[in-house]
Amino acid sequence: MLFRSCCIGLKHYLIHVVAGFIILFAVVLNMIDIANLKADKDSYMRYALLFLLCSLFDVVSHALKESIVRS
Repeated sequence: MLFRSCCIGLKHYLIHVVAGFIILFAVVLNMIDIANLKADKDSYMRYALLFLLCSLFDVVSHALKESIVRS
């Protein structure tokens, strides 16, 4: 939702934007917390960043499909 707001120009209600930032903050906080507890945090962070990158591609794909269908 935040990516679509920034790049495609869709408008959302303020409560949805706030919820998106809360979720984004929770994901980053969770990654930092788990990385500090794990013994092998370098390999964990690589996989976590790879997962986030793949999620970003998924979001881009869905946003593009949605913009094509709406237009």
